Amino acid sequence: MNNAEIFRILILAHAALGGVSLLAGFVAGVTQKGSKPHIISGRVFYYILGSSILLSLMAANMPDHYNPFLFSIGVFSSYFIIIGKRAIQYKSPGHSFSVDKLIHIIMMVTCILMVTVPLVVSGSFHIVAGVFGLMGLIFAIRNLYQLRNLDFVKKQWLKMHIGNMSGGYIASVTAFVVVNNFLPGVFSWFVPGIIGGIFIFYALRKIDKKSNPDLTQIKYSSIAVLVIFLSLTTEIIGQKSSIATNEKITIKVLSKQQMLDDLEILFSSIINYHPTPFLYTSEQEYQTFYDKQRSELPDSLTEMEFNIVAKQLIAQLKCGHTLGNLSDDWFASVKGKNVYLPFDIKKIEGKVYFSNTIDTTFDFNVNDEIININDKPINDILHQMAAIQERDGNTLSFVNEMSIRKFRSYFLYLYGIQDSFSLDFRANDGTFKKVCIKPTNKKMKTLTKLAVPDNFSKIFENNWSSLSVDTLHNIAYLDINSFGDRKEFKKYYQSIFKYLKQSPDMQLIIDLRNNGGGYFGHGNHFLTYLTPENFRFNFQKPSSIKEKNEYMKLGKWEKLTEFAFSIKPKKYKLEGQKTRTFTYKPQKDLFPGKVHVINNGITFSVASLVAAQLHENDAVMYGEETGGGEISTNGMMIYKLELPNSKLKISIAHYQIISNSTKGAFGSGVKPDYPYSQSIGNEKDEVLFSTLEKIKWNTAKNKP
Repeated sequence: MNNAEIFRILILAHAALGGVSLLAGFVAGVTQKGSKPHIISGRVFYYILGSSILLSLMAANMPDHYNPFLFSIGVFSSYFIIIGKRAIQYKSPGHSFSVDKLIHIIMMVTCILMVTVPLVVSGSFHIVAGVFGLMGLIFAIRNLYQLRNLDFVKKQWLKMHIGNMSGGYIASVTAFVVVNNFLPGVFSWFVPGIIGGIFIFYALRKIDKKSNPDLTQIKYSSIAVLVIFLSLTTEIIGQKSSIATNEKITIKVLSKQQMLDDLEILFSSIINYHPTPFLYTSEQEYQTFYDKQRSELPDSLTEMEFNIVAKQLIAQLKCGHTLGNLSDDWFASVKGKNVYLPFDIKKIEGKVYFSNTIDTTFDFNVNDEIININDKPINDILHQMAAIQERDGNTLSFVNEMSIRKFRSYFLYLYGIQDSFSLDFRANDGTFKKVCIKPTNKKMKTLTKLAVPDNFSKIFENNWSSLSVDTLHNIAYLDINSFGDRKEFKKYYQSIFKYLKQSPDMQLIIDLRNNGGGYFGHGNHFLTYLTPENFRFNFQKPSSIKEKNEYMKLGKWEKLTEFAFSIKPKKYKLEGQKTRTFTYKPQKDLFPGKVHVINNGITFSVASLVAAQLHENDAVMYGEETGGGEISTNGMMIYKLELPNSKLKISIAHYQIISNSTKGAFGSGVKPDYPYSQSIGNEKDEVLFSTLEKIKWNTAKNKP
């Protein structure tokens, strides 16, 4: 039996016993004190609730099912009913109060630990455990203080019995109402405490009609503390975050007018500042989509919910370099909080699998197939993510890859902060299983990069690239995961291509998978070793901005770069456009052999332009379609926009870059001649192996 099944059994038993105890407690509360029905129902309430609490404490501390809310309610309820039952014995002349003092001290220590342990372990105050701990500490100190006057305590045993047993009952009812959502919003937290407080007040008043100053103070302070406790808990937990996570997260709520203002600024900025706002989506289509969004805005949304609206509008632009994100304050608020899924995914042939987890043991394994998360089909979730993911033109490869890469963040954006996640999955043995897991703030385990075949020897390597050579088959493998370097790339490529020139018949595989781009000068310099003729790098933007706004910013470095571009002589003059051109010449160590290129959906920006140029030069393409467009993409420099109300941070492309490709299709990336993809296993790089086999087969076929 696994942890999930044990947890489910404990919770079911806890709920069943809890229901019986609440019914028995109600009977005890309404029957005559001291009568047989009261005594029997009271005992049933005490022992059944005690058993239910014990199960809840066990469940709340199980691996992967830690629940501060369940644990805290258990501690509170158990303390009240134990003291309430022991109060009956206070009237006995020979009763020893040593055990009572010990119980209060244990409660004090427990509450102190509830407050301090999260501070030590995670460096932050845990809202649920902290609030319950502080309130419990107040009750324990008060009760311990009362034991200084034993004569008073012995006289007031009945009132203490009623007050504490009622307190335990109120805590249990509150938990029951909250968990089952019997009352709307914060009323689940207020109503049981208010009704219970009134009951305690009148029950104690009925017992002692004579005013006792000390007792009156006790009664009013008990009710006051109970109301404060419920108010604090409501204030903290009654937000739009979940009960069990309960991290103190800033949730900004925007009014409809604030959203309308921000959406108008975003729309206006895109159509006025973007170099080609209507290249893939017509002006009428874009306006219609924007108008529909405005008309469907509700009276209020949280920042996270409005972020989805903004990202949907940006996605319609179909520019992978124009994107939106949440505010700096939001990211600071969730930093270190348990809000993310504890696993990554991969999608293969239409099915979704676990690809990695945090450093914790779960009831599922990597390569198990995911069916549902919180009863939502996994492919429906990915479809929703695709609607907020930027893309170049009509390419879906970038959308699919980025939805998987950003899966944990996008799930949080779309569905908010969760108490737990219910997973339906199919294990490797074909059985369907269900498991409940908790959110986390931990990073995924570091996966070992798939190794190149054993017959390759590494010749050059730095932190963004490596060259390996198979001398037996005369194949070189150059893996470039970024064009971001601005310092060493010239010397690096000089060494590589000088080395490759020594073997004129060498075939070169260039791996651009997961290369998101970088510095255009780096990518173009690399191409000078692979392009036999002069080639031009052209980029353009509209001559003027139609309507400027105060929210758009261009950094100092970008302004300086823009000035440098402006004094450069123009190669082309296009009406309504400012066109810039850089011309590149071939290197003396030009690579003479056959070139093969491996791409995937993350081959983007400069990397996709490199792939497009190599495609134009008759390189053979393998793997998947590039995420970046083959004919054109955007970027070079980026405008920065911060929306005034939501503080969402938007990046808008500054230039359109035109490639030299005559082979690409409008709105598409560089497509593979030989489409290959990774299978479910992680043992070897199957795309690279398939590419090598195809090269070797073609080489053998073409030999005389």
